[in-house]
Amino acid sequence: MRLRTRTRGVAEAEVADRTGMTEDEIECVEAGTGVAAYADHMAHAKTSFVCLPCRASYKQPYPAGPGHRDRRCPRCAEPLIHVGSAFAAPPRRDAAAWRVLTLLLHAGIRFHKSCCDGPGYRPRTLGEVRARMAYARRTGEPFAKALARHDLP
Repeated sequence: MRLRTRTRGVAEAEVADRTGMTEDEIECVEAGTGVAAYADHMAHAKTSFVCLPCRASYKQPYPAGPGHRDRRCPRCAEPLIHVGSAFAAPPRRDAAAWRVLTLLLHAGIRFHKSCCDGPGYRPRTLGEVRARMAYARRTGEPFAKALARHDLP
């Protein structure tokens, strides 16, 4: 954590550690605007959207509701896919990871957080995807459910 100024002889990092406040919140308090002004200043929560043809991920505000406008990729103008707030994009050069991601998204699997933990298991390699799809074909289980399984029986 970078130290920028001193607060009553105590470094901001030490104040942040003791109070749980961020450096930006501390600056707002020192400026006399308070934490409420900081909260108004911050953008609303954001979630991830991806463009599969461009292999690009964008953080944008949550969709407003059922009548929200479609998000478009700024590079190719194709529609963006809402993948959820717990999504971490693979590197653009990792073609295999983007292929796995494409399979997951087309199967209807997203990366939304639950109340206590992350989105759950998601396969990362084509081998893991193939094994789960073979299991789904053998057992008749839906692909989306089989792809989200942590362990195969």
